[in-house]
Parts: sequence; C-alpha cells; structure tokens
Amino acid sequence: RTEPATSSTAPSHRHSRIAFVSPLPPAPTGIAAYTSRLLEALRDAGGPVVDAFCDGPTPGQRAPDGVELFHARSLGVVEAARGGYDAVVYALGNSHHHLGALGMLRRRRGVVLAHDVRLTNLYLHEHGDPALPPGGLARTIRSMYGESMPDHLGAGGAVDGADLERFGLLMAREVVAASDAFLVSSHMAAELAALDVGTALAARIAVLPFAVDTPSAERGGDLDGFSNDAAARPAALAGPVGRGWGSGPDVAGGRAVVAHFGIVDPAKEPELLLDAFCVARARHPGLLLAYVGPVSAAQAGALARRCAERGVEQDVVVTGGLGSAAYAGWLERATVAVQLRRTTNGEASAAVGECLASGVATIATDVGWIRELPDGAVARVPRAVGPVELGETIAALAGDEASRARLAAAGRTEAAARTFARVADALLAGLGERVARPGTGGGRPVRDVPC
Repeated sequence: RTEPATSSTAPSHRHSRIAFVSPLPPAPTGIAAYTSRLLEALRDAGGPVVDAFCDGPTPGQRAPDGVELFHARSLGVVEAARGGYDAVVYALGNSHHHLGALGMLRRRRGVVLAHDVRLTNLYLHEHGDPALPPGGLARTIRSMYGESMPDHLGAGGAVDGADLERFGLLMAREVVAASDAFLVSSHMAAELAALDVGTALAARIAVLPFAVDTPSAERGGDLDGFSNDAAARPAALAGPVGRGWGSGPDVAGGRAVVAHFGIVDPAKEPELLLDAFCVARARHPGLLLAYVGPVSAAQAGALARRCAERGVEQDVVVTGGLGSAAYAGWLERATVAVQLRRTTNGEASAAVGECLASGVATIATDVGWIRELPDGAVARVPRAVGPVELGETIAALAGDEASRARLAAAGRTEAAARTFARVADALLAGLGERVARPGTGGGRPVRDVPC
C-alpha cells in the first residue's frame, strides 16, 4: 500500500536550493540528456543552487560541472544535511529509469516534470521483480481506478497495448496526487492527465514549454550521449544496410537524404517510412533513407529483410546510436526529416526539436505535441497516413527547395522561443509562484507556465 507523501513547506523567500531527481547521462533515455541541459540552464540562471540526484540503474551517471550529484535514494539524508530544500523536482517518464523518483515522491512531495502522462510501463517495472508477490500491477490498477477498470487489466503482470488504448489507462493518478504540481509539455498532455485524475486533482496540472536545441557537438565529450551509443552492430545488418553503423554521413554531395532521427521502434512506424520511401524514390531515384538512432536487433532485422524484399538495400542505412558529433552531422546532411508516431503517451519529441533547431525541413505525424507547433514549423501528416500519401509528401518536399527553406526558417524561429534558458527561467518562476497548491480542490483550467 502506498503511504501518503509528507507535504513540503514553501518558504516565502526566493528558492535558494533545489533538488532535481532524474536519470542523467549516460543513461540510455532521452530524458537524461534533456535534464542535463536543463540543469546547465538552471545553474547558469544565477538563482537557486541545484543539487542533482541520479535515478535508474545506469552506472557512472554524471551531472554538469558545478552541479553536485547524489543518488536518488539519498535524497532524504542529503536534504536533512542541507537543512531542507526549497523545492524538489522529479523528472518522470514511462520507464524503469524513474523508479527511484516514484519511490521518493511517495515520501517527499515535489514538483513533477512529466515527460510522459502514461506511466503504465513505469508501474509494470515496479512490480516486475520475480521476488515480489504476483498480482502487484493489477492491485495497483484497482487501487487507482476501483471498479471503473476491468479486473483482468494487469492480471498477468502486463497490460496489452490494445487495452491501454481501449480503456484509456494512463496510471497518472498516484503521481499527480503526491505532487505539488504536475508539469507537462503540451495542452494535449494536460487535458489527457486531467481526464485521468478528475477535477479534484486537475488544478495541479500545468504546461511548461518543452525546450529544444541542436545536439551539443560543440561542447566536446559525450555528456549527452546514451550509454549504448557504441552498441555492436546487429548480425542482421551485416549487409549493405549496416554499412553506416556507428558513423556520421558518408554521402555523395548531390544526393538527397531522407532521415528519421531518434530511437527506431514500432511506435515510430519505421516500416511505413520505408514503404513511403520506395514511393518517393520512384520520383527521385537518387534518394537515400537513413535511420539515425538506437535500434534493437529485432527491429534492425525487420528493416533489413524489408529492404531486401523491396530491392533498396543500397539506398538505406541504419546507423544505430551515435555520439553528438555524428548525430549532428546527419542533421546537417538531411534534406528532409520524417518523424512518425503511431500513438502518444503525452510526450514531446526531442528529435523533432533537434530538427527544428537545426533547420531541417520536417514531416511529422499530426498528434500530441506536434499539433501545438505553429503552422509552417513542420509539414503535418495524419496519423492514418498511408505509404502512398506519405511517399508523395516526401517526394514533393525533397524536390521543393523553397518549401524546405520556409519550413527551416519557421522551425528555427520556434526553436529560438524554446531555449533551455527560457524554460529554466519559466520553471524557476513557476516554483516561486507555487504553480499548483495541493488541497485547493476542483479547479480547472490548466495553467500555463510561459517562457
């Protein structure tokens, strides 16, 4: 049973010391890289001192220079030694990298920076230890939702993806209830969370803009890299599709490049992109398709087989995870970026943000955070887009330099309004204003924390 979190007291003076709980580089999650940059911006803001508390199983996590680092499980001890924190911020996402934050939030209230609204996978990992009594996930679902959810959900230690969508299962209720404020990256995410938690808790939900930037190749080192960036090339990529594994672009100067950036997994519809690429290639025979980002062996094998079936092995490369310099090289070389998403957990896309900041003309699925970007910043396609429509969109943009230039300019303008410095200032202002007050009850609307 979850014990009630103790309430933190808010001093009347400006915050002087903040604790920030999050995975940090080289943890293989985009939230680690995001937090690292946000910590730098908070450090440089010249306001409160920020202590970082690393979360998750990845060893050797690092904080930016000038930010002291502790382990998440040490939060209580360190806070006592510090004489108290003016605020505790928990970065939370839908993975096992945030189990420490979930546990600490139950004991020490704080502000949650929610990178995802759906947290079902986080709870699945919490109850996935074979040493724990079976049925923990199902009991947690029942404790949150009572009889409004069917008994079979979570009974086998997991929830089928179709059931997640069918029943709208998010499992955000406990976290919102234990928080002083639940900050999300879009109005869509805020509305999604409010539907899950009900009116009594909805007043704690607010929108903090999502920061975007180019990869930090100019800083040197690999502070923002994933721990699995140098993973061995899967055996399935021994052929031509794997020739660019672990490398920056090696592409003839006049060749147009269509690229997907970020983790390559089924939710990003990589097979749909490949089929659409084949359609676009009929109009532009010289096109190259690059999947730039970490990929599982199973997904790599599926792509390699599909390339062979369609006869495009010489026109597709899969790079795997890359360091900042190589990743930035692909952003610079890309003619068109294509960022698809089948479903949303209420997250924003760091990969799309990097494309905007880098001036890459980007095609993206019109879902979630993407829908709230200004018109003209990205070329939107519907969630149900098929390979022919998508391929024609890719071909048209690849052949229209003026349209690409307009998208690039609009993307850079949007990125300039979403810097980490501005988001850090907005977060500090929100903490100072007590963005949400627990116990105020019913109370919409969702309040923004503007940059």
